[in-house]
Amino acid sequence: MQNSKLIYLFILMVLAGLLSCGRDADISKIRKLEKLFSRETDAEKKSELANILHKEYSLYHLESDPDTAFLMNWAKMAMAGGEYEQARDVYSLYIEIDQKNHEVHMKRGLVNARLGFFKQAALDYARATSLMEENNQKTLRCIELSAFYDYCDSVITVAGENIASGKDIVRNRLLRAKMFMECNHFAAAKADIDVVLKHDSLNADGNFLLARLGVSVNDLALSEYALTKYFMAASDNDAAYGDALRMRDEIDRRLKLEDLANRLLESPNDYHLLIDAGSVSFRLKEYQKALVYCNRLTTAYPDSVFGYLYRGQIGIQKGKFVDALNDFERVVTIDPENISARNLKAYVYLITDDTEQLKREIDLILSRDGELLDVLKPWATRKQ
Repeated sequence: MQNSKLIYLFILMVLAGLLSCGRDADISKIRKLEKLFSRETDAEKKSELANILHKEYSLYHLESDPDTAFLMNWAKMAMAGGEYEQARDVYSLYIEIDQKNHEVHMKRGLVNARLGFFKQAALDYARATSLMEENNQKTLRCIELSAFYDYCDSVITVAGENIASGKDIVRNRLLRAKMFMECNHFAAAKADIDVVLKHDSLNADGNFLLARLGVSVNDLALSEYALTKYFMAASDNDAAYGDALRMRDEIDRRLKLEDLANRLLESPNDYHLLIDAGSVSFRLKEYQKALVYCNRLTTAYPDSVFGYLYRGQIGIQKGKFVDALNDFERVVTIDPENISARNLKAYVYLITDDTEQLKREIDLILSRDGELLDVLKPWATRKQ
């Protein structure tokens, strides 16, 4: 009997050891996968690794008592893999352990907003605000988001109740669609817009919203179609008419950029195509695309001023003022009489509070009979 008991205890110890080894192996595998994830640059492979890690975290969680660092990594992988409901649950697990981490409440607020739980998102951001010790930009942003999502929830709820009761259905569908779009829930917004346009294909407000939605999801064909319908129905004193004109200009630029990108596939170093693609991207505020085209232009044509001029302006937008000044300096080295580059140099000195260099650059511009940017003109009278 005693021998049987010893054998039984021995078996339990062996099993415990095996389980312990299994856990060590699991966490070791997780750490290796985390390193691979952090190093991977290909978006598709990164997403695959995120999904694998998400599953490994789930399995590990079943066999262990994870700490908060583990939960943060798990939530990060769930988010990267598009598993938003799982991420929400993981952040909730974290909050059960530590209720005073404002960053986690903010992250769960973001996930709740993505899932359409706007009231919960508002509460998360409000809780995050209450946990912050200092009033700073992040605090103000949390207050704004809490108020915004609380308002969204109220509007969507009331509109839904009115639709269900048959009260002013078109107006409430459009109101709810507009609010869904503000929260980036485009599929839900389109469902409401489609119902309105099914009954009235020339509804101006519905077509305007549909055009905006098309721009948001980069479906330019849909936007073109919807704007055509809008202009057929709306008068030029319609409240949205000016916005519709501006939207049409933006769509035209985006379509032009698509065409330029396709043509550059056949002629990758075409000088004029690269200039056009860079300038159109810049005007669309797609600075990363513009930067790619400018880099290609300056590499293929190192003495062309256009690439440096646009790249310098991208530097200003990104707050990389030293890089911007270097690009503008390269322009005036190639073309000393280039007033645009000198104006832009002066502008950088203005926003970086380098008064001495600012005055010097203004003097150089005026000595060449150049026209100052409006923002620089007040300094022309102070330069003495």
